[in-house]
Amino acid sequence: MVVPDGLGYRIIRSRREEPIIAVSITHIVGYSDWSLLVTLFIDEFGVEFVKKALALTPRAKHVKLVTRKEHQQISLVEELKNEAEKLGYELEVEVSKRLHVKIYASDHRLLITSANLLESSLLKNVEVCVYVEEVVREIENILEFNSGSSGSGLL
Repeated sequence: MVVPDGLGYRIIRSRREEPIIAVSITHIVGYSDWSLLVTLFIDEFGVEFVKKALALTPRAKHVKLVTRKEHQQISLVEELKNEAEKLGYELEVEVSKRLHVKIYASDHRLLITSANLLESSLLKNVEVCVYVEEVVREIENILEFNSGSSGSGLL
């Protein structure tokens, strides 16, 4: 279900028959010059999912994955890093001990969600997210609004 609110934002609710969050993440990873993937957990399905998204537009670009250092995830992340390099991507991995947020972002899109890069999150669970297109334009609008105000802006 997609609900437009007139401001360029969409509220998306995903369910098994309609994995909109998975499609949104695919667009973020596969069709951007850079991507940021912040996820608490990633499983084998998540690794394969990201690999397929990277293969959509194989060209030199930068992908950053921020995740927790769970023992079972270490080999999966290394596998993803090796595959990304084969496709011509630079995959940077950062580990966070206190991570809970899930954010998927690129030069044009932003997705803030409850979904990890897990099969259950992407295909089975009911997950909620906020999806923003034209991220750069929205940030520029906020900064322009703020700089034009008399100190009572958003920032």
